Amino acid sequence: MPDFCNTRDLSDPNIDWSFCPNIGAAYFYVILFALTTLAHIVQMFHSRKWYSWVIVVSGGMQTGAYVLRILAIQQPRNDSIYSTMFVLLMIAPVWTNAYAYMAFGRMVYNFTSDAKVLGIRAWRFTLLFVLLDVVAFLVQAGGASIASGDDLNNVMTGLHVYMGGVGFQQLCLLCFLGAIVRFHQHMRAQRPTQHRRKGLTLLYVEYAIVALISIRIIFRLAEYSSGIDSGIAKKEAYQYVLDSTMMLIALVLLNIWHPGRLMSGPESNLPSRKERKAAKKSGVQILGRGDEGLHEKHSGESSAGVVYVAQQPPNSTLITFAGQIGIRPDGSIPSDPVEQIREAFLNLRKCLDAAGARTEDLMKFTYYIVNYDSTNPQHRAPVSEFLGDHRPATTLISVPALALPGVIFEVDAIAAIPQLPPQQVDVAIVGAGLSGLQAAIDLQKAGLAVAVLEARDRVGGKCWSRDVGGKICDVGAAWINDTNQSRMFALAKRFGLELVPQNVQGRIVVDEGVGRFKAHPYGQLLGDGTDDAAIADVIRVRDAFEAACQQIDLHAAVVSGRRLRADLDDITFEAWIRSHDCCEDAVNALTIGARAMLGVEPRDMSALYFLDYCKSGGGYMQMRSDCKDGGQYLRIAQGTQSFSRGLASELTEGSLRLMSPVRRIEATGSSVVVTTARGVVSAKRVIVSVPTPLYKEIQFSPPLPPEKTQVSQSSKLGDYSKVILLYARPWWRSSNLCGLTQSVHGPFAVTRDSSVESAGQWSLTCFITGQPARDWMVLPAKERYEAVLTQIEKLFGPFAKVEPPIDSVEQIWRNEQWSQGCPCPVLGPGGLTAWEKVLREPAGKVHFVGTETAFEWKGYMEGAVRSGERGAEEVIKSLQGEEDVVYVM
Repeated sequence: MPDFCNTRDLSDPNIDWSFCPNIGAAYFYVILFALTTLAHIVQMFHSRKWYSWVIVVSGGMQTGAYVLRILAIQQPRNDSIYSTMFVLLMIAPVWTNAYAYMAFGRMVYNFTSDAKVLGIRAWRFTLLFVLLDVVAFLVQAGGASIASGDDLNNVMTGLHVYMGGVGFQQLCLLCFLGAIVRFHQHMRAQRPTQHRRKGLTLLYVEYAIVALISIRIIFRLAEYSSGIDSGIAKKEAYQYVLDSTMMLIALVLLNIWHPGRLMSGPESNLPSRKERKAAKKSGVQILGRGDEGLHEKHSGESSAGVVYVAQQPPNSTLITFAGQIGIRPDGSIPSDPVEQIREAFLNLRKCLDAAGARTEDLMKFTYYIVNYDSTNPQHRAPVSEFLGDHRPATTLISVPALALPGVIFEVDAIAAIPQLPPQQVDVAIVGAGLSGLQAAIDLQKAGLAVAVLEARDRVGGKCWSRDVGGKICDVGAAWINDTNQSRMFALAKRFGLELVPQNVQGRIVVDEGVGRFKAHPYGQLLGDGTDDAAIADVIRVRDAFEAACQQIDLHAAVVSGRRLRADLDDITFEAWIRSHDCCEDAVNALTIGARAMLGVEPRDMSALYFLDYCKSGGGYMQMRSDCKDGGQYLRIAQGTQSFSRGLASELTEGSLRLMSPVRRIEATGSSVVVTTARGVVSAKRVIVSVPTPLYKEIQFSPPLPPEKTQVSQSSKLGDYSKVILLYARPWWRSSNLCGLTQSVHGPFAVTRDSSVESAGQWSLTCFITGQPARDWMVLPAKERYEAVLTQIEKLFGPFAKVEPPIDSVEQIWRNEQWSQGCPCPVLGPGGLTAWEKVLREPAGKVHFVGTETAFEWKGYMEGAVRSGERGAEEVIKSLQGEEDVVYVM
């Protein structure tokens, strides 16, 4: 405790303290402010964002104020030390305020397309509010200086002046808050991207700073409104908690989410005055980076664009793409301009994927816009989403019309694809999904050199674990079990993956159409007195299907099927259901099963095919089960793509080639030449590990046998999409719901709880499949999302308080060039009878694997791995001269 802390000394007019100050607290705050200020200095130099000197000054003033506070405690009769401390403490927050304004102006420039907020240009907004802050600073500094004297009248006058400056600062803050809210509305209206998420993060920091400074201002106004001897002024704790701590938190927040890190690089800087003058003189309008990130456009009406020079890299192949318009696969054209432009870029993306080109391979971009309005550049957001950070040479041309009525946008492109040196191996494997990678590992263990050629920029095929706001979401295959899926369980242990049992605690919700709309205990369907007959019929037909399923011989499906019914492969699954004289509820129940399991309608596949498919997983009930031994028992906390990444990591270096779609497989004497988008590979044998319907994407020489071509042309992939909704908490569990729903009405057939508790990830996965998926896919993105939320509310709402999602991810597998559907190809009537053996047979030196060729767990990761093992065994035996291969797995 300081020596002057007694009643007599505190009443001494030569001592400025009206309370006994805590010198330990002053030392503590000196250290804290010094650390955050030092961090800001380092961040300023590291990011090279020199405007950060403003926040350094703020931190320096706070640090200096507390150094002087210590000295003022030690020298209580030294007026100059106390007065300087008082002034620094009063005016330092104004600099924090100024930095918030400066950072926000740069946010407007970096995260909007027109660099405007409330109609004000980013640089003018910054200048305006900084000038207002300077006024507030001067008024507060003047008032604080006057109030730091000894004359009581001057002190009161100074306080009134200071309070006027503080009040003006708060008024400016309220106006600033309005700008923040407007900017926030703009950000929320845009499609979320990684670039925009940075802007939202920084926006929340701005909200926090406004709140912290406002708390400090309200405190100071309350403190001095009653005069210098008010009770608040004599409580040191108030000053620490409501002033210094608020400013310390603001400085630390700006350390953690530093504007220079979230808006990095020289391109994020505001255009200089010289650059703005030059642009104005040359007729160029400077725009923001929020959408396309292209800073300039020509102000003329007939053409616009950014001029770059693009040179073809050495050892590359030049690819030109014809103009792409926003036409959907069904021939419809979106009426919404932005949605139509997005559809055009989706079509261009498919072209790039088919060519084996990355976005980064694009050299030249030309887009044509009907009656382009330079004041409303609607193309910029879709362009930004498509290009990311890549910037090819770009030209925009305004035209009066395009080829088709209603088309307002067209884009063409030129890409240069790098070519790799020729490679010679024992076995070339087409596809780096689980089946291809497992085959590669087995062949490598046998001493053979392999090359794995993958069309995508990743391994895994339909196992894709996407990062959504730091949480892992499996948008493809997601489940294994630890009993009858021995290969996958062994891989999980081999790679040290965390297994997450599927949540089945609580009730399931079943929509109208399978009995009445109500909740049931998991694993049961119960009548309520009004639908007992319908429920009984559902169970009767389901059990009949299960009984038939158990009589299928996986190695002789056609023969065993004929024993049950002669025309079992000649009729559709729907016809089989209706042949049981059942009610529509039974049809609906098994329709949900067909959609959820294969993404097709019961009318799309033969009854025998579906029986064989279900038997491969132990039966219909086991394949659909979320319990022990069931198809959906265990998930992977790190995501199922971890299996493929783990296998790929075991390949010999240089064995894996990504972005290498195979164009041609040509058998030439003793070798096979595989031509990819990025080079040529020669091998003794080839394993094709792509879905059967995608064989058409490869030119075979000599051609595949007619039967092989027919099975490829006749099999089809399901329409399968996922929307995963992420939540702040698992609200459904609070209402004794396990997250499982079933509905025949769409858009989704099933939901499941896909949460990972250890990662704090709470989510529901919605399976949008079959005909409802076909109808849903053609909707604009916003309407697709709203349709899912509407059905979530409809199904869960009567039983729980539905909370809004905090994030989401959508995956439409039909739109992926190298999937074209999911999860597994199906055969229509007559398919198994014609091609049961052909499906797995080699064609000369070319062998075929994939989950649809497995005998066990078709359509699942387990089936993919088992088929890869079979393919490797075939190749090893064929290279050893053993031609008669028995398919036993």
